[in-house]
Amino acid sequence: LRRPNRKIEKYTNNLHTNTKTKVIRSQFLLFKIDDLVDPELIANNERLLRSEKIFHDARILIDPIDENLVNVTVIVQDVWSLVPYVKYNSMKRFIVGIDQINNKGSGNKFYNRIGYQTQFDGQKYGIWSGYSIPSIIPRSFIKADANLVSSFWQQMIGAKISRDFLRPETKWAGSLEFNISKNRIENYDNLDSLHTYRIGAGLADAWLGRSFAIRNTNSRIFLAARRRKINYFNVPSDVDNGLY
Repeated sequence: LRRPNRKIEKYTNNLHTNTKTKVIRSQFLLFKIDDLVDPELIANNERLLRSEKIFHDARILIDPIDENLVNVTVIVQDVWSLVPYVKYNSMKRFIVGIDQINNKGSGNKFYNRIGYQTQFDGQKYGIWSGYSIPSIIPRSFIKADANLVSSFWQQMIGAKISRDFLRPETKWAGSLEFNISKNRIENYDNLDSLHTYRIGAGLADAWLGRSFAIRNTNSRIFLAARRRKINYFNVPSDVDNGLY
């Protein structure tokens, strides 16, 4: 790796904080001190690290000390954590913002975006915000997300916790999500007159999965169940049920 030698490189680097060592240990490693060395687990952990958007590359090196001990070195290369966001339709309709994908080296992510529109009557400015924690309990890989939307089309607040099947040996995975929203719906009647409605919805979604190893093979069986429920409210009496 070379050192930055231009002023612009030094300035932009000052805006980024490298991922902290304790964060890598507690949130991104599948092993801990005194664990037995498992080459397959190490390979899966490298793949997991590389799949994270905050890292450009990752390596895990094993150096034997004696017949009972090894030294493990984890090398990661961060990407620059500030990512601009632009969605442009015209000067009458656009969204801009900044995504921080590694807040102060914590691995946490947040985004803040502002939108503007004058194509339609009603709310002109919109806000989209969210925060994400990759592992709320050390080495649990239970992810937490929170989102807030206030826009022309939707008002929404929601939260979600989830855990994925990170590797073949992962036994349990699942998620639990709640949100409440008000959504703008437009409908033309038989006379081609436009009608606009604000319909509220409350979402509850949960799923749980379990993997089972098949004896004497490298294959596994995955079983999962899901429950999803949406309750609508503030529905005008003249709205066709087929609209939602």
